[in-house]
Amino acid sequence: MAKLKSSKLKIIISLIILTLIISMFTACGGNTEETKKTDGNTISEKEGNNETGDDNDSGEAPAEVKLLPDLGDANFEGYTFRVIVRNSSSGDWLDWNPRDVYAAEENGDTINDAVYKRNVYIEDKYNFKIEETYRKDNDVGSDVNKAVKSGDDIYDMAEVQMRNAPSLALTGIFLNLHEVENLELTQPWWDQAANSALSFGGKLFFTSGDLLMVNNDTCTGFVFNKELLKDLALDDPYPIVKEGKWTMDKLYDMCKDASMDLNGDGQMNYTDDRYGLIGQRDTLISFLHGANEYITKKDENDYPYIVFGGERSFAAMEACYKVMYNDFTHNAHHIEGKVPAIYPVSEEIFMSNRALFMWVRLRIVENLRSMDKDFGILPIPKLNENQDDYYTDVISHTGLIMCVPVTASDPARTGHILEAICAESKYTTMPAYYEVTLKTKMARDDSSADMLDIIFKNRVWDLGEIANYGNFSSDLIWMSMKNNSDLASLFDKLEPKMQKDIDKAIEKFEKID
Repeated sequence: MAKLKSSKLKIIISLIILTLIISMFTACGGNTEETKKTDGNTISEKEGNNETGDDNDSGEAPAEVKLLPDLGDANFEGYTFRVIVRNSSSGDWLDWNPRDVYAAEENGDTINDAVYKRNVYIEDKYNFKIEETYRKDNDVGSDVNKAVKSGDDIYDMAEVQMRNAPSLALTGIFLNLHEVENLELTQPWWDQAANSALSFGGKLFFTSGDLLMVNNDTCTGFVFNKELLKDLALDDPYPIVKEGKWTMDKLYDMCKDASMDLNGDGQMNYTDDRYGLIGQRDTLISFLHGANEYITKKDENDYPYIVFGGERSFAAMEACYKVMYNDFTHNAHHIEGKVPAIYPVSEEIFMSNRALFMWVRLRIVENLRSMDKDFGILPIPKLNENQDDYYTDVISHTGLIMCVPVTASDPARTGHILEAICAESKYTTMPAYYEVTLKTKMARDDSSADMLDIIFKNRVWDLGEIANYGNFSSDLIWMSMKNNSDLASLFDKLEPKMQKDIDKAIEKFEKID
């Protein structure tokens, strides 16, 4: 009897222990909210919830976890955050008018509405308003320079044409962004490649981030006419790209096979004939960077030094000349001054089935939405199959860069607002731009969407090209106006001036606090 009682007691105790263990696991699993810290930033992992409180009961996988900036609460008491940007009335520059920072209201356009909603959210959260001031093209930099020299605090941020930023920074009118309170430039909404390439001796006076969609717009690639490709029985370039065999030689062969003197007058004319390629002056520097060749790189002290001039850089340009200086290529800039605007002419040639390829900045893909023939998107070719990957130029003439004038009265407030806008852009305007507009609305097949991933994977920021040391990068592309291929003579002539400009820049930047 005692043994029976003892057995029952052991069973009861075991059941109690088992119940306690189950309760412990249930308690641990019942709380689905976990908060992690990464570099001072909070990542909310509460399943089915996000920062705005929207529920997700659909049973689908949760959306991307949102990394929050480490800013804390702030009330800027209705402050007007003043931004100066470029705005053009010229036909060839209309595509590059700003759409990153400000939207007056919702109008049904995906990007516009994403910008508007992002701004409303950030403005309400921190109690401030965004105001844009517009200036023509290069006038942005000169206007900021004038304001700083006069000691006028009239701008909190400037979107300066990328090409002009280095020379403006030399005058000491921009703050070192590394020293602006609340800017966390290592976070993923800042372009780390730009931060690294555009710094100078450890100082960073201008950079890019997810706020600036334009620096995705200005990346380069090709569009190709799929119907013309089929009619000519040419190879499908998508598998060629994926196999790593999309090279300058392959581009040359396909362009040669596609061109035709349609009107039979014995010469190629942009009004009547069919081309293998439509290009521009800037295509030359794009091919150089597509070959993963640079004008300058950085030394151990974060100063630029000249790397152009080696055997491979000349080989890259020779391959470029072979394609560009050919009857099968229409260089849009060759008709500059003969038509009101050259870029719409190029688009018309392509859309009317009279070109197999067209070199583009990606913003131009949106202009092709009415094209009735199918087209695809491709990256810039490799120099040869031995090259490790595809590389994409960020065109400095159309790209913009963000800077903070030294006259900004409250840099901490400016840093707070810029950090908040850039962080929110990563989850609002960039998906609207990339996933919705480019990949869904503009890309006409899944392979084009894959090509966009390849294009954006390796973006080239070349300070030597952007700063135009010795005027070399400008003269290099202007050689195309006369189909001049004597690059060795040009480089020999300008290399001393390039080095002199770099030395002068180092001396001036070292004096800027």
